[in-house]
Amino acid sequence: MAALRLFTFAALLGMITACSLTNRTPIIVEETTPESRPIVYYYFASGDDFPAGSVVILADSLVLSPTAIPGSADVAANIQAALQAAIADPRNAWTSNDLTLTSVTFDNGHAEVVLSGEISGAGDIVRIAARMQFLLTVFAEPAVQTATITLNGESIGNLGISHSSEAKPADYAYTRAEIEQFIAENALS
Repeated sequence: MAALRLFTFAALLGMITACSLTNRTPIIVEETTPESRPIVYYYFASGDDFPAGSVVILADSLVLSPTAIPGSADVAANIQAALQAAIADPRNAWTSNDLTLTSVTFDNGHAEVVLSGEISGAGDIVRIAARMQFLLTVFAEPAVQTATITLNGESIGNLGISHSSEAKPADYAYTRAEIEQFIAENALS
């Protein structure tokens, strides 16, 4: 069963990648002062009318949304506010009764995010989309160049994996280039 799910996921991911246009522009938050822009985060969209720039992850779409919270010069506080907005969003396809944002630090372009609790969803696809929701939200902060996000001591990259060969070490640092490539390959235009 796990092999079938992995094959299905790989086939769908291959179809999405094959269908994506290579000249798509990655979503980049405009260069402004932190105080002049609101905190933003990604939320799960439903229906058929997704705005341009939405990121499609198989059956789920993630959309960048501003909050009413103004940004600040404190990058860690901006990331924390954005993640708290994402966690609290009622449109999430995943559920959790105990997900906690334990800590957020930022130093020299690197964000360190520690989460604890459980994330549940109807299948691995929802958990993979949740993983990307957190990653995209952290990298929506323009100052972030690399990020390590853990959930219960494991890399967020392990959320929704079907096989241990896909596992990432707890200290895996995602790069902005890696996230921008993912967005470019999976963005609606």
